Amino acid sequence: MREIPRKSDLITKMQNLISGHESRKTVSEWAFDIYNDDSLRISDPMISNYLEMLGAVDFTILR
Repeated sequence: MREIPRKSDLITKMQNLISGHESRKTVSEWAFDIYNDDSLRISDPMISNYLEMLGAVDFTILR
């Protein structure tokens, strides 16, 4: 079962993304899977907002 990430987990994911240790796709999938897990009740709006943003880091805008 997944756990709701702590703020420190989100910071680590962002640092790994910026440093290139994790790809945008990997971070996006991780965040999206947690954000869309109906069994989790994320009560902290900051964590919810950052999961939503990290879930979108791999989106490409088509022109």
